[in-house]
Amino acid sequence: TVAVGETVVIRPGERVPVDGAVIEGSSSLDMSTVTGESVPVFVEPGGEVIGGTTNLDGFIKVRAVRVGEETFLNQVVRL
Repeated sequence: TVAVGETVVIRPGERVPVDGAVIEGSSSLDMSTVTGESVPVFVEPGGEVIGGTTNLDGFIKVRAVRVGEETFLNQVVRL
């Protein structure tokens, strides 16, 4: 399990496990599972990622901001 404040490495093709802030690297994310947006979203340091999205092509390091039941995707499912 990942705790708030920990750093997670996300490689191309992997699903983002937490909501967080990009601290290193850049990539395009497939956010269609969360937002329905069909166009990939580019993220770089300072940008935010949402758990449940897919990293398409870059290597990024993310600092966890929300984990488990607090993630955006879990809040949507609860609603």
